[in-house]
Amino acid sequence: MTREPLATLRATRSAVRRMVGVASLATDGDAYYDEMLVRVTDDSVETPAGKRDTSMAAYCSVAHEAFDDVTLHIDGPAVAIFDIDAALGWLEWLAAEQVEVVLLGDPEDAFAGTLELRTAAETVQVACRHGPEVLGTVTTELPSRFDDENRFRLEDGSVAPTRVQTDAASLERLADAVDLAETVDGYPFVVENGEFVLDVGSELSLAHATATLPGEVTGPDVSNRYSAELAALARALSGDIVVQTGPGEPLVVVQARELFTLRYVLLPASW
Repeated sequence: MTREPLATLRATRSAVRRMVGVASLATDGDAYYDEMLVRVTDDSVETPAGKRDTSMAAYCSVAHEAFDDVTLHIDGPAVAIFDIDAALGWLEWLAAEQVEVVLLGDPEDAFAGTLELRTAAETVQVACRHGPEVLGTVTTELPSRFDDENRFRLEDGSVAPTRVQTDAASLERLADAVDLAETVDGYPFVVENGEFVLDVGSELSLAHATATLPGEVTGPDVSNRYSAELAALARALSGDIVVQTGPGEPLVVVQARELFTLRYVLLPASW
């Protein structure tokens, strides 16, 4: 098997850990996803995929400037699909803080068979799932669903009509309220009369809580419900976020910073 460098990322271990953590929704050492697809392009490092058998997908992009150096050794993107726990575990094992992450594989298909972690005195090789055939197990359409302003396009091509500028802490309060009320009908996301509202539980559950959450709202009212992935998402993020949705539509959470953009799409639940 040909093993030539396809791409090399140079950064601190903490920077690499942060990139993998936000893309995989890692909290307290546990990641929501088992595996990650990484694509190194001319100007960014992307994670544009999610598993087909889960209700949430992530598409994150990090500018080259967030790393100490990024070198793409081939024409066109280099791709690797690797086990998240294995990569993070070996990253913690390394003694040095500066690390090179090298995608090794056949330049003909641009898929890495090995993810190599290097320091001045250490080398660890982590096997990757490789080859275009693995794309049958993931969905990679998310980049095409976002426009240049990170507006999410629905199935009919229109943008998600309801938009809430809020913060991750508010989304986490909503998730905590659902858990405290011990409801069994999912995590509600409600916009009513131009306000982001919390309406959790009922007389039939342990408690019923209502509140107005901070958020700048545009677009029509919605009353959607989502699965526990909403709680995992809320607890993995911090800071300002923009939520996009519509009546009966996916919940889309976007966090755009100077050097990275995080995008998560959560399908509505049926109850």
